[in-house]
Amino acid sequence: MNRQHTIAHLLLDLHAVALRLDPPFTWASGIKSPIYCDNRIIISHPKERKQIRDAFLDLIKEQRLEFDVVAGVATSGIPHAAWIADALGKPMIYVRAKQKAHGKTNTIEGKLQEGQRVLVVEDLVSTGGSVLTAVDAVRHAGGVVTDCMAIFTYEFQQASDACTYSQTNLHTLSSFSYLLDAAVERNYITQEQKRQILTWRENPESWEAAPAPESPQYQTTDTRQHPSAIIHHQSYQIRATQCTNPTAKKLFQLMEDKQTNLSVAADVTTKAALLQIARECGPEICLLKTHIDIIEDFDQDLVQELTKLAAEHSFLIFEDRKFADIGNTVRQQYEHGMYHIANWADITNAHPVPGPGIIQGLKEVGLPRGRGLLLLAEMSPEGNLATGEYTQKTLDMAHAHKNFVIGFVAMKKLTDDPTFIHMTPGVKLEVGTDALGQRYNTPDMVITTEESDIIIVGRGITEAENIPLAAKQYRNAGWAAYQKRLSK
Repeated sequence: MNRQHTIAHLLLDLHAVALRLDPPFTWASGIKSPIYCDNRIIISHPKERKQIRDAFLDLIKEQRLEFDVVAGVATSGIPHAAWIADALGKPMIYVRAKQKAHGKTNTIEGKLQEGQRVLVVEDLVSTGGSVLTAVDAVRHAGGVVTDCMAIFTYEFQQASDACTYSQTNLHTLSSFSYLLDAAVERNYITQEQKRQILTWRENPESWEAAPAPESPQYQTTDTRQHPSAIIHHQSYQIRATQCTNPTAKKLFQLMEDKQTNLSVAADVTTKAALLQIARECGPEICLLKTHIDIIEDFDQDLVQELTKLAAEHSFLIFEDRKFADIGNTVRQQYEHGMYHIANWADITNAHPVPGPGIIQGLKEVGLPRGRGLLLLAEMSPEGNLATGEYTQKTLDMAHAHKNFVIGFVAMKKLTDDPTFIHMTPGVKLEVGTDALGQRYNTPDMVITTEESDIIIVGRGITEAENIPLAAKQYRNAGWAAYQKRLSK
């Protein structure tokens, strides 16, 4: 029996891993999962934790890993890093899940010198979020990281892509595949159940599972290990690797490649004006926001021209429809009528007022097309009601539909989940308020201070004397703010 197989059996012996199809486990992200891995139990079993430590040491020797310091990822990676460091006589540090809010405001605890080689140790890897956070923190502190280790990996493609992008080699003691083989050998699951679980792994957010269990005993609120993993100040590139929705992935990648986080709000009333804005701003933007129902001379030729310009200049189209009806009605509005929005708009948005039914109705049309939905969690006008409990319930609905909801229209970052995109309207180069109560914030305030992702600019560009020049100025301001945020 090889090491991967042995560790898989050890995890089953300790009940560190549970497999259950009906009802499934519920992760903090809202994903229904047939598997739940909790390696924390290992620390309570001296014999087994020594087996894990020895397996790590053997893997280090086999892979000829060279390092000066061992880094544990908070919290579950810390004890394993300590045991490895003790066995090898190496210094140890640990990486906080979040920057300390008081005292020295450290992210790294322990002594790390510039240029020291660091081995990062985690207990498990799902999408790779916590590992990449730790790697980035160590590198930012002056350490050199080429390798990280974990007990178990779910073998998600996102994790592999993320590690490849960050030029980090991932070494694990066991994996999802070996665990399923061990479970079949012990008759814990059948071959058919194994097939179903493998199907889940291919697309976990759209897996057709039974309702969540009534008892919360197997549920977890530890977001660090799951697809909603907390990632602070990560690049758009890395966040793209975490996304499962194709539009979200494409938008993050486009922003990184094109080096722009600017969206122009083209609130004009004629076909010619809309196409002119798309043509003149296209080279500078990642997203064109439209209000298609105010175009007085709308026709399908406009759609064809608009999508052609989007392809030519590499931007996506966001139809600011603000759906706000029951699920059945919005489904018809999205797919049919004179606009056929789902056929050409990469992204649309909705008010969450009607409840989750509105998301489900839109998802039935948009998800098969690979579209994405934004929820209006906050708004910019003075006196608006999108605050407090309303905003929190919006977040809850978004997590329950992560395969289709890709983010929020909001005035600031609302969640540390790196897969959600935050877009903020009401942006100008100078702070102010218009006659109708619309408040304006600067790109630096929105991107750096409030940590939103995309600035939505309307009249600051569309009413400028030189539209292309204004678009370039806002693009540069938004990107500079993003670079500033990454350097924090």
